[in-house]
Amino acid sequence: MEIAILKKLRELRGGRSVNEVRQGDQYLAIIYLNETEKYPIIKLCNAIHVARSTYYKWLRRTPSRRQQINEQVVKWIKQNYEETNGILGYR
Repeated sequence: MEIAILKKLRELRGGRSVNEVRQGDQYLAIIYLNETEKYPIIKLCNAIHVARSTYYKWLRRTPSRRQQINEQVVKWIKQNYEETNGILGYR
């Protein structure tokens, strides 16, 4: 099980070192392995040294105001990119 979670973390980190893996990536790995491999949450949390209560708190989180604004900006950028057929400027 520890090997499976480490492999999933390596896949999620996308070239970042282990120290740079954000907590969200760890929680996503827990969700994925729990749903696909049916590993128990408590063992997955223990394998990567995350408190189970912290994991459940992360699941119930609400996006901050800053995250909501960032999501709106990304949506606006993608919309404008598609409207201009991928041309972001001119020469």
